[in-house]
Amino acid sequence: MFHRDGKRIRYWRRRWLRALLAVGLASRETDDQGQPIKGGKIIPHAIVHDFRRGAIRALSRAGISETVAMQLRGHETAEVYRRYRIVTGDDLRDAASKLNAATEVGKVLGKVAALSESSERLSS
Repeated sequence: MFHRDGKRIRYWRRRWLRALLAVGLASRETDDQGQPIKGGKIIPHAIVHDFRRGAIRALSRAGISETVAMQLRGHETAEVYRRYRIVTGDDLRDAASKLNAATEVGKVLGKVAALSESSERLSS
């Protein structure tokens, strides 16, 4: 997963947590008064996959094709790429807005439901 000078770093988790702590994406375990415990457990606010999803989302929003994005990120299959390409309510609203602008009449048939409503319909 992680390499230094071509050699695999086997025990990277501690370094990863310290890096997250240094940039404010993790915090130390706290005592009863809410003060960080020196040497206490590091609690991450982000995981490696959050950054992978963020990178894929940024590539997609920039209009970079799926094929090129897959090669840039090293994904071997479209299935893996799509697993990280999360669609949000903002994406759906953007798509509806673009569709609306592209139609001659200027109206989209139907209604764009909120993401929570869409999820409920899919699960039932």
